Amino acid sequence: IHIEMGRELRNNRTQRQQMGQSIRDNAQKNDDARERLAGFGLKPSRENIQKYLLAKEIESRAGRLVCPYTGRALGMNDVLGGRNLIQIEHIIPYSISLDDNFGNKTLCDAKFNQMKGEKTPYQFFCENQDPHLWGIRKYHNPMDGWEEISERAFRVLPFPKAKRFTSKTDFE
Repeated sequence: IHIEMGRELRNNRTQRQQMGQSIRDNAQKNDDARERLAGFGLKPSRENIQKYLLAKEIESRAGRLVCPYTGRALGMNDVLGGRNLIQIEHIIPYSISLDDNFGNKTLCDAKFNQMKGEKTPYQFFCENQDPHLWGIRKYHNPMDGWEEISERAFRVLPFPKAKRFTSKTDFE
């Protein structure tokens, strides 16, 4: 028995097949994450699975695991360890966007995330342009620093997330 939702019916057969394949691919990624977490001796909670998948997303783009905000190298033990050094971060704050989808999330150093609070990356950069905090060179024109951060975002994050990360739109 195959049940199709009303929202699926307006798509053609090929689109429905692609949606089904995408669902199966995501289920396989989640199953793989559960196995890897068990290997680390961790409970396959929703948060741990998302942290693992976000870490793998960054590793696949950057070749290594780095914080998109600070540029600092991260270890999988930092991401999955019990010390909460790395947190799941909403690129556009959830309180503003109400978007809790995977496409609005990345990993972030916990201290940086706490300082950033309910701001977009660009809003926080405008308030705090400390090059040491962001892991960039010091520039005479601070907007050159934002360009360096933007370039890093496009190297580390998938294109849609990098676009969201670098957006200068004021969401308030």
